[in-house]
Parts: sequence; structure tokens; C-alpha cells
Amino acid sequence: MQIGQLPLFYLGVPLFRGKPRKGVLRHIADKILSKFVKWKGKSLSLAGRATLIRSVITGSFMHSFMIYKWPSSLLSLNNRKLRNFLWTGSCKENKFVRVTWDQCCRPYSQGGLGLKDLGLLNDLLLWKFTWKFMTSYSFAFSFLRERYLKQLQNPHGGVGGCGGIFLNYRAFVKGCFVIPFGQVFAFKAELLAASLAINFDWKYGWHQIWLERDSSFVVQLLFSGSEMVPWRRRRRRRRRRSRSEAEKKKKKLIGGEEEKEEVDWRRRGEEEEEADRRRRRRSRSAAKKKKKRSLEKDEEE
Repeated sequence: MQIGQLPLFYLGVPLFRGKPRKGVLRHIADKILSKFVKWKGKSLSLAGRATLIRSVITGSFMHSFMIYKWPSSLLSLNNRKLRNFLWTGSCKENKFVRVTWDQCCRPYSQGGLGLKDLGLLNDLLLWKFTWKFMTSYSFAFSFLRERYLKQLQNPHGGVGGCGGIFLNYRAFVKGCFVIPFGQVFAFKAELLAASLAINFDWKYGWHQIWLERDSSFVVQLLFSGSEMVPWRRRRRRRRRRSRSEAEKKKKKLIGGEEEKEEVDWRRRGEEEEEADRRRRRRSRSAAKKKKKRSLEKDEEE
């Protein structure tokens, strides 16, 4: 088995690295335009040659135009060959005509032949693919969008904030959060976003936390226990949350002991309410007696 070098072709598709070059795509253009040699163009009428260009040649470029941005020099060369075949029947012979190629590419309603300019067709197919890439809900396009694209907005320069987007292992969005706060340093916003993300993970029981590469410095601070991290605030929140959860959810006991504990808690609550009622009654009676004594003293005087 021989090891080839890029660029190479597999099933007629070029394999290369980086931006498509003229030398790579010329092979595709020569293969498509070689059909002109097999056709007896001079024996065909002008309408017949225009039909062949519309249906066969232009259709053969469709798939490649939808994927690659062709160089303008190669597109102008191919347009010149199509023009020569239209007027002379051969892509190598040139003929002087008064009708421009732009006029031939106009629709029938505007006096043209309904042909397609290859440069304009390349741009239109790329825009069509881009629209499908941004709006399609298929698994492939959704994965590529979440993996390679970011939706960025430029906020006001004097307004700072922190936020984050939660993705699962398939790069699907599971949630997000944004918290605006005045003018702060970017490091502080990034640090608060990381701490809030950890709190969210703790709340929902997520076991793995992946932060983006630009947050590596924050990750080092979080694992080193640095004083720059607001650990006190996070611990305070965790204690408050643990107390509230402890009041709402008791430890699970076996069998009827859990029900017994719930009954005991209800009984204690009822006893406390009854004690409060007695205390109020005593205070009311004491206030009445005091008022009665003061009235009697006033009458005696």
C-alpha cells in the first residue's frame, strides 16, 4: 500500500488541508469541462448548446460550489470556456460577439438565455449551505453549531457581567445563566462565573465539570485554595442551603421509624403552639389585673 501526499483524490473528491487552492480545484473543473470534447458542438444549434450548459455543465459544479469557495481566477477561466462553447461550439476557439456574458446570464424575462454565472452561483450555494447550517435541526448540524460556533454580543463598555452556558457530553445546551453587575475586572467576572457554575452543578447533582480553555487560570486558583477566591461567600451559601435542606428533609430511617419521627415533630409543633397560647393568655390576664388595680387606686384617691 502506497502512502500518498496531500492533496489527493478519494472517490473523485479532493482531500487537502487549509484553504482550497487553484491547483486542487482545477482537476474538478477540467474533468467537468472535458465533456465538451465528446460533444459535437458545431453541429448543434445555439439553443442546444445553451441547454447543455444549463443542464449538464452547471449541474456538475453544484456539489463542489456548495462546499468550497473557488478562486475568482479559476471561475473567470471556466466562464470564458462556457462562453466560447456557447458561441463557437468549442471551448478553445474564441469569437467576437456583441452580447456580453452578463446579458446571457440574465433570465428569459429580461432578454437573457437563463444561464448561470459560475462566480455568482458559487456565492449563492455557499450562502444557502450557511443558512441550512444555522437553521437546520438535524443532529449533524446541531453538533457542528454547538462545537464550533459561539453567539457573541458586544454589550455596553461600562457594564460588566458574568455568565455561562452548560453543555452535555453531546455538546447540546442544557442551560445558561447571566448575572449583570456594574464595572468590574474581567478576572473577577470570570471567577464569579466559575463559582456560580460549580454551585449549579452541586445543586443539580452533575458529577463532571468542564471549563473552557480560557478559564485555566481560574481553575488553578480554585484547586489551589487561593485567597483571591471568595471561599467565605460560597461556604456561607452552602451552610445556609444545608440548614434549609436539613429542616425540610430528615435522614431516611428504616420502616416505621421515619413515620414515628414525623409524628414526633408534629407533636412538638402542636405543644409549642399550645405553650404560646397559654403565654398569651397569662399576659392578657396580667394586663387586665394591672389595669383594674390602677382604676381602683384612682377611685380611692
